[in-house]
Amino acid sequence: MEFTEPTEDWTNAVMYLTDRGFDITDDRFMWSPSKQHGRVSKRFILPFTYKGKVVGYTARWAGNNIPDGMPKYYNQQPKKDFVYGLDRQTADKEIVIVTEGQLDAIHIDGTALGGSEVAEQQSMLLNRLQRQIIVVPDRDQAGSKLVEVAIEHGWSVSMPSWSQDINDVGDAVSKYGRLY
Repeated sequence: MEFTEPTEDWTNAVMYLTDRGFDITDDRFMWSPSKQHGRVSKRFILPFTYKGKVVGYTARWAGNNIPDGMPKYYNQQPKKDFVYGLDRQTADKEIVIVTEGQLDAIHIDGTALGGSEVAEQQSMLLNRLQRQIIVVPDRDQAGSKLVEVAIEHGWSVSMPSWSQDINDVGDAVSKYGRLY
């Protein structure tokens, strides 16, 4: 394999991730240097795995300066009812933390719904783990709806007393740091 100098796009992705407290050596983050990959160009990629096999991905724009008309995320996933992070919920874990977004899930080694709705298959997959499920919703209107759905499923909900400028787990980790 030939070594090439880091591009500005790669540097932007590294800065974005490290500014938000991520370890860029984490194998859940990938990068495609090829401009031929169209929609994933200038994005870091989070592979979606199920039972150890890659079944899809989300690609996030590397930075905050997104061109007009360009979506922040590009997703290619098997179904709407995929749960990100299931493979990391090993037998030694007593609880499963559920977030809305995949980046939030990575911060706490939890799972993500990929939004604020819970599909029937998602609830079945989470309940099949036979562990306590704790939902940490975003602090917005969609997160409020997720709280109601979580309660209907008999799951616990955590609403940490973060400062008002914190919207989600990722914001909390950026501001307060990561707990181990």
